[in-house]
Amino acid sequence: MQDIINIENGALFFDNKEYIFAKTTYEEILMMKGTINYAIDHLHAGIKSVHFHNKEINRSFYQISFCFDFEKLNSVFITVKDGKVILKLPFWKNLKRIELKNNARKTKMKRKNYDWGSVIASYDQKVNFGSIIINYKWE
Repeated sequence: MQDIINIENGALFFDNKEYIFAKTTYEEILMMKGTINYAIDHLHAGIKSVHFHNKEINRSFYQISFCFDFEKLNSVFITVKDGKVILKLPFWKNLKRIELKNNARKTKMKRKNYDWGSVIASYDQKVNFGSIIINYKWE
């Protein structure tokens, strides 16, 4: 299975040869292929977000939200309906386990910090649900 995140620079790759990274703009996200469920632009607060219901990565479809603070991409939230997919991705092996006090037997969480930001991934085996959060640092 191909990795979806380049851990060297934080780029996130999509199947249609599109990709995003820390310097991706709100306008570039709006131009991406796929169905946008909603786009929010709070001019006064400096907060913008775009949500895709079905964006293709590794021949699977995910719900993805892109969040911006003052024109800079801050976070990407990826919801994975078949959470086992996360355990098969190569980047999962590079992440460090997060100790959980509650429900530790059912949920696995890992995190790693990089020069460009951080990745947090979780998998709940009870409901076979997973998520990936990519946080970008501001330069």
